[in-house]
Amino acid sequence: MTANPVESEHTHFITVMWIGSEEDYEEPTSLELEIGDDEVDLEKWQDIWIGEKNLTPGEKYNFKLEVNGETVVSTSQTIVYNADADFPEDYNPEETAYVEWTLEKDNEHQYASVYAYDLLDPEEDEEVTEEIDSSARSYQYPADVVSYHGIGTQYTLEISEMNDKYVDDVLVASAQADYQDYGNIKRDRGSREEMVKYVKHMLNLIMK
Repeated sequence: MTANPVESEHTHFITVMWIGSEEDYEEPTSLELEIGDDEVDLEKWQDIWIGEKNLTPGEKYNFKLEVNGETVVSTSQTIVYNADADFPEDYNPEETAYVEWTLEKDNEHQYASVYAYDLLDPEEDEEVTEEIDSSARSYQYPADVVSYHGIGTQYTLEISEMNDKYVDDVLVASAQADYQDYGNIKRDRGSREEMVKYVKHMLNLIMK
């Protein structure tokens, strides 16, 4: 579960995906997910099942996933409290940048990320993420951790929250991010593409 942008119709974006090896993957004939005893309407999109649901930060919900009619996991998870960050008005990668945020209570994990996007060559895009103490409410991004890629370089500063656990080889996680984009950036953070990209980013952090 990932918190949607505030302007979205539902509070959270739901994804179900295979994270094992490709050779062990078998396409399910059916897949059903219940959260808090309510079935989530899932749609297959690019080998990922996605949906949306209104969930309350800080609340614990039961999650039940059935694949091909068999229950593969039934467990509870707490929805992360949402960080509300105050980012600098401008960002220069050659200088430090300070951000502070409010958070109702600590989550299990917090991450500070900085991204640099090369519009001419996406393979040159950069991302640096540091896990910070769960009790932190401020962070200083170091200078020179990402690079200037010429005119049109775009940047993002981001603070992420996450709760996660493995149960019966199933990862059940809740995440949220607050962020600030810099430059002539046109990213729709509420789009499927951007939401799935963020989910995969957080998944990579968990599985490092």
